Amino acid sequence: MPSSNEKRSKSAPSNGFEENELLTRVLRSFPWFTDVALRNSDITLAVQRPPLESTAYETLISTLIKNIRQHPLSGPSSPVGWVQDHLSEKGTFRPSVFKSNERTSRLASYLLEYRLLDVVMALDIGFSSYSRLERQAIPIPPKMYFSLFSDWPSLLRNGLELLRQVEWQDTAGICVPGSCDQTATILLSLARRSASIEAHNILSNFEAAAGYLSLISKGLAELPSTMLEFKSFLIRVTNDTFPEQWDNLMRSLKSPHSFKLPLQLSLGFSPICLFLLSNLITKDLNRGTILQMWQGIGGVPPSILATINREMWAALCDMGLGLHPPIPRLQVLFRRLEDMINFTLISPADASWLSGGPPPSPSTVSDGDPGISSLAAPPIVTETNATNGIVGQVGETNEPVPRAPSANAPSAPSKTNVVSGAGRKRTPSTAGLDSALDVSVKRKRVGSLPEEGSLPEGGMITEVIDLTIETAGYPTITTYLRNVSNSELQTFASRYLYEEEAVWHNNIANAMLGHPAHPFEIGVSFQEVNSELFRSPAQAQSVLNKGHLVFQGVVSGDVPAFDEAYLGTFAALDQVRDILDFAEYRGERRVAHGTLRQVIQAARSDNPYVLQAPDVPSSSIAHLPAGISSDLVAWDLTIDQPWCRRHREKPRSLMLWVTVSLKGAYTPFKIPDNGFGLFIRVSFGSQWIVVARPEDPSPGASARLSYLNHFQRPGLDLDLSSLQLDTFYARSGTCVVLQPNTPYAVIASDNSICEMGYYMATSTLRRTCYGFLHSFATLPLDHNPTHDVAWTILCRLVHYYHMIYTGGVFSSNPHECAHVPNILNPTGLLDLLSLINIIELAEVLNYARYFVADGGPPDYRSRHILEVRRLSRDIVKWLESHLNLRTEGGRPLGLTTDIWHPYIARQLKATMYHAAHNESKSTGSVTPDKMRRLIRQVYSETSGVRIQLERLNAWVPDSFEWADIVPFTISLVAS
Repeated sequence: MPSSNEKRSKSAPSNGFEENELLTRVLRSFPWFTDVALRNSDITLAVQRPPLESTAYETLISTLIKNIRQHPLSGPSSPVGWVQDHLSEKGTFRPSVFKSNERTSRLASYLLEYRLLDVVMALDIGFSSYSRLERQAIPIPPKMYFSLFSDWPSLLRNGLELLRQVEWQDTAGICVPGSCDQTATILLSLARRSASIEAHNILSNFEAAAGYLSLISKGLAELPSTMLEFKSFLIRVTNDTFPEQWDNLMRSLKSPHSFKLPLQLSLGFSPICLFLLSNLITKDLNRGTILQMWQGIGGVPPSILATINREMWAALCDMGLGLHPPIPRLQVLFRRLEDMINFTLISPADASWLSGGPPPSPSTVSDGDPGISSLAAPPIVTETNATNGIVGQVGETNEPVPRAPSANAPSAPSKTNVVSGAGRKRTPSTAGLDSALDVSVKRKRVGSLPEEGSLPEGGMITEVIDLTIETAGYPTITTYLRNVSNSELQTFASRYLYEEEAVWHNNIANAMLGHPAHPFEIGVSFQEVNSELFRSPAQAQSVLNKGHLVFQGVVSGDVPAFDEAYLGTFAALDQVRDILDFAEYRGERRVAHGTLRQVIQAARSDNPYVLQAPDVPSSSIAHLPAGISSDLVAWDLTIDQPWCRRHREKPRSLMLWVTVSLKGAYTPFKIPDNGFGLFIRVSFGSQWIVVARPEDPSPGASARLSYLNHFQRPGLDLDLSSLQLDTFYARSGTCVVLQPNTPYAVIASDNSICEMGYYMATSTLRRTCYGFLHSFATLPLDHNPTHDVAWTILCRLVHYYHMIYTGGVFSSNPHECAHVPNILNPTGLLDLLSLINIIELAEVLNYARYFVADGGPPDYRSRHILEVRRLSRDIVKWLESHLNLRTEGGRPLGLTTDIWHPYIARQLKATMYHAAHNESKSTGSVTPDKMRRLIRQVYSETSGVRIQLERLNAWVPDSFEWADIVPFTISLVAS
């Protein structure tokens, strides 16, 4: 009997490879773009591949063929052989097979090289779908926000919006002509990316994928195993003479192995994963999970997905092979994706095609399932021609294809979950508000709710009807609003479809009864647009410190119209965005997709909708004057200081936006996050603006935790009994400036356009710091998108204050320093210490320390914390050397021991208490236990902060304000 070696020798093909039945079975258990991998296990492409239409990819194909020929995929000791017992009859892997070990990684690397060859061949001969299995369950990788793939169009759209805002050239790799090639250009650009910018994480993913592809094309697929060796490898490959510029990349990498992850995950799943906001090279993922994900996407995908895959793979290969410069090629790709994809026409079934789920278990994946075609059967083949995936085209699905949006209204939601990405979330969330009133109707004909079973077949009524006659049986709220500038009586009759909305409005109106005709006489200052406040920072800060500001004026020049020409000056009219449709009940169904042009056209219809386009980014909004906005002054005057370089631009898109509302649209009560002050400039139409304040007029009442908890869940069921409401009528030309931590609601009394934005002012700095602590304690990370923006601006204020104080500017002329706290009185000193507290607690107030193991590698923020904390402590030292503090009885006080450390401890305990109170309400928010652990890490037992915390053991916080501080006086140290 011949030996096993002789058998293998006789059965080996003439090219030196063994026909391996198991490998063939494994390869046929994956979906492919071409049939190359399904022909035979050894893939002898040198003689069997079809003629290529171009030779652009010949080098890469030859390299991949060479690599594949060297794979030891045959025999019992091969990485394929050991999985034989873990394959079901239909070829899927059981989850238990994939443990994180070297054999799993080798198997995945080998099979993914087959996949890369499949991709490159498809770019030449066309993308098709070859799959012997239908769509399977897809495992969800941890710590990558992979759940966003439940609605991949929203993930893609959010990424494209972020990329439009990025400064493209600020970190592009710089090579001296003749000294480096395409590989070096990509890798050097990757090394200079900033982890603190979300769009840079996306670009890092693309550059890492293209960079590794470039290395593969040069025969450098195997990477060194240690970080030191990998750094030397990169320096050698790029011919770089500045090794220190790789330090940032080395700190970001989880391991040299993780550098491969962006490309490998793209191969095994979809290149759309590169749009995840996670920087994938900082992650580690069991490569067996990638193989299971690859098997999971079997079946016939939507044709629009095939088109996107083709476009993205073409761009990655063009970059990796040096066919086009990297940055311009990415710009072309992103523009093409924006132009070719009509997100409103992607059906829910297609949008959820890539959604993850639990991996199939033995109980759900049975061997010998009669519904699965055998491996001997021909593969499922769907040809995809060059025109697939153009705008509006969707894949084959059982779901009806939505019609194009009408001229009158936005389309219904085309996604299963509204993803707020990394983008802004300033508008009140309408998700998760369950009620018995929630019914499955598109538009109701009568005011009363339909009885169960009264809906037509399908549960949808799509006729457009007049909302003003839908409120039969509900109260019609008529509110008389007095224009404070000329006492002209204005009448606004609001009508609502849902009873609770009418009740909410009625409660606000009742709460206003008995108020003076000028309800803002308390806590507000009315100013003309050309007032001195626009020219005098000192006066502006003084007036803002006392209350809200209302600038009254009129629109100069021709009166604009609510039309396409005027609205087009603020934003693109045909860009698809989220639109709130108030004919829908509160919740996710209220969020539709449409354009600003459709909102304008809906306003002209005989049966108008009540629509609102919130949070529309706009580059044409004018910020508040510099006399009010200390953040503008601090930003501009510290440019080119260390850590304040020009390429770190002010995050304008997260701080300025437009809200377009049709009459009757509203925003329920909410507090701007992270201590920002808010301004509302009515550019067209009119608004009813309602501002809440505590009924208790004592100082510091707005910083009480019980008061702030009132507004934790924005909605219509707010208890108004303990609040004082102020309201007024704001016409075109009026600008309202609200102090930080101010609850507000807005109701459109006419079709209107409002420019809105955030600001920070030195005179309200303490309220800002309280708001920052409040948001951190109560909001989970994914619901607090402006946290990093607020942190960045607070740091910039520290840079500015340090320059003014320690540079001698304040000492020489304090009256000209309107944008720094006046430390010569106790109020100003506590304002400054409130900010220094935020900086001193930066590690405790850093989300990354709670949700990344051991805090993760040091990112830009972690390094900046060290610098800005050094500056804040310099300020404290300067204060100690320049100020004498005494009680009113004359006893000397130590700034650090008697005021600063006790103040930090009180705010820290109040934040922990606040987090504990809201822990059950906000899944994923900061917890007191994690906060205590970080405090122990940051502060030693003998530190002043820990000592002061121990003294507060019996204290139950009720406010961020230090209400019972011992009164003290301040004088300058005699020079």
